[in-house]
Amino acid sequence: MRAFGLTQPGGPEVLTAVDIPTPIVGAGDILIETMAVGLNNRERLTRQTAPAGPLTLPGADVAGIVRNLGTDIANVAVGDRVVAHTSHAYAEWAVSRQTDTVVLPSTVDFVTAASVVTTGITAYRAVTDYAHLRAGETLIVRGASGGVGNLIVQLAASLGVKVIGVASAAHQATVLAAGAQEFVAYDRQNVTAALRGRADVVINVAAEGTGADSDAALVTPAGRVVTVAHGTPRFANGIPITHLRPGGPTSDAAALGAIIALVAAGKLHQPIAQVLPFTLAGFRAGHHLLDAPPGGRIVISRAAQS
Repeated sequence: MRAFGLTQPGGPEVLTAVDIPTPIVGAGDILIETMAVGLNNRERLTRQTAPAGPLTLPGADVAGIVRNLGTDIANVAVGDRVVAHTSHAYAEWAVSRQTDTVVLPSTVDFVTAASVVTTGITAYRAVTDYAHLRAGETLIVRGASGGVGNLIVQLAASLGVKVIGVASAAHQATVLAAGAQEFVAYDRQNVTAALRGRADVVINVAAEGTGADSDAALVTPAGRVVTVAHGTPRFANGIPITHLRPGGPTSDAAALGAIIALVAAGKLHQPIAQVLPFTLAGFRAGHHLLDAPPGGRIVISRAAQS
């Protein structure tokens, strides 16, 4: 099968096309013919830091058609349209597990499905498993214009939470359209001065957790903070700080299933910046966009080749 990976770190140009064996399914495996792949910032970091040597095959967000099943699989059939959170997704075929796979409703296309995998799972867990948001609370979202942040704004607003979005001024309209009631531009205002003590909860999903050192100042004395920033203390000025990490009480399939159901119902929308062809040029172009985020998701599509 054709796949796209790297054998050394660097810029988008280190991505190369290779022919490797099609995966063999084992017990509990689902073989998916890839139709669309969503690109993530983590893959940019992988590209920049991967050790030289054996092939590294990135990718986690895949949508496609089930072509083979291992044993011990229930509620998924050959021919089903599915979306999955897996690994090594930059390839014509991908293998997933049932705990990471959701059958798609007929109303959700492959590109849309691939755009909400990692972002959707992360946003859902942030709102439910980590922040435990309740109607009537006030939430500040740092990084509100990103793929995860935009979905957090939408999910929180749908729960009856007052959302204040923080992002660059260029993204004000997008953040407000997602459901934020207020907006603060970090590149034009002092966020701490503008929002000190305003929130019950802060969720910081800005790149590298930017602003994490002041998150605790933005909540009430009984508030709480959830952040993607590494190395944060468990408490700051008595405020509990929880690190948003992969995994959680909600399985990938359960979180992704909830997100897909909301998308199918028209209650959740992930902005897509660009759809690119499933070619080496397409993957390299996608990584150039990851290096300068365009304010929406980047998806590689087999359909875009025609």
